[in-house]
Formats: sequence, structure tokens, C-alpha cells
Amino acid sequence: MLSEYGKTLRKIRIDKGLTMAQMAKAVGITSAYLSTIERGNRKIPKNLTQNIIGHYELSNEQVAELQKAELQSMDSLEIELSAVSLHKKTLVLSLAKNLKNMTYEQVARIKSIMEEN
Repeated sequence: MLSEYGKTLRKIRIDKGLTMAQMAKAVGITSAYLSTIERGNRKIPKNLTQNIIGHYELSNEQVAELQKAELQSMDSLEIELSAVSLHKKTLVLSLAKNLKNMTYEQVARIKSIMEEN
């Protein structure tokens, strides 16, 4: 079964007239690995989305769709916090711990505050 990311990636590949082998070679993975990603059987490699965006002229809509699909597929996220104050690290940890119990409205308010910056 195709993942949302896989569907989006496959659509971009086909729209660009690329074979799986061509796209895989351009982004530095095997066509077999790309196939498993398209089918949703493998996690998305760390920089795959950025590599695809960098190698191909994608419309703003395609970029947004691919990035959204990647976010939807994520179960975890690694964030570099070495240059962040302890106060800010505590905020990030608190948000992560409480996120699953937050309402849509609470998340929207926090997102609104973040987008002000």
C-alpha cells in the first residue's frame, strides 16, 4: 500500500518523466530502495526530500505537498538543541511531552504565536 509520501513522490517522478532508476541515481539511493519508499515500506531517508527539491525544478505546490507528506509520515523527530538555552530546551521538552493531549485549538494558538516570529 502506498504511503502519502510515496504517492506524492511517485506523482512527481512520473510528472517529470523519470524512471525510478533515474530519480534514485540522482538522489543517491538504489532504485530498489526508492521503490520501497514509494510503497511505504521504508522510512524516508534523512535528506531525501531536500535532495529531490534540490535536483528537480518543483513548483511551490509540489514542494509543499512533498514536505507535508513527509511530515505526515514521521513518527519521531530529532532536533539539534546544542546552541539553545536551558530555558528554551525546557520549553521544547514540555511541548513534546504534552503535545498528544493538546486540543486542536491549543495547538493552533501556539502555532499562531510561533508564526509571529
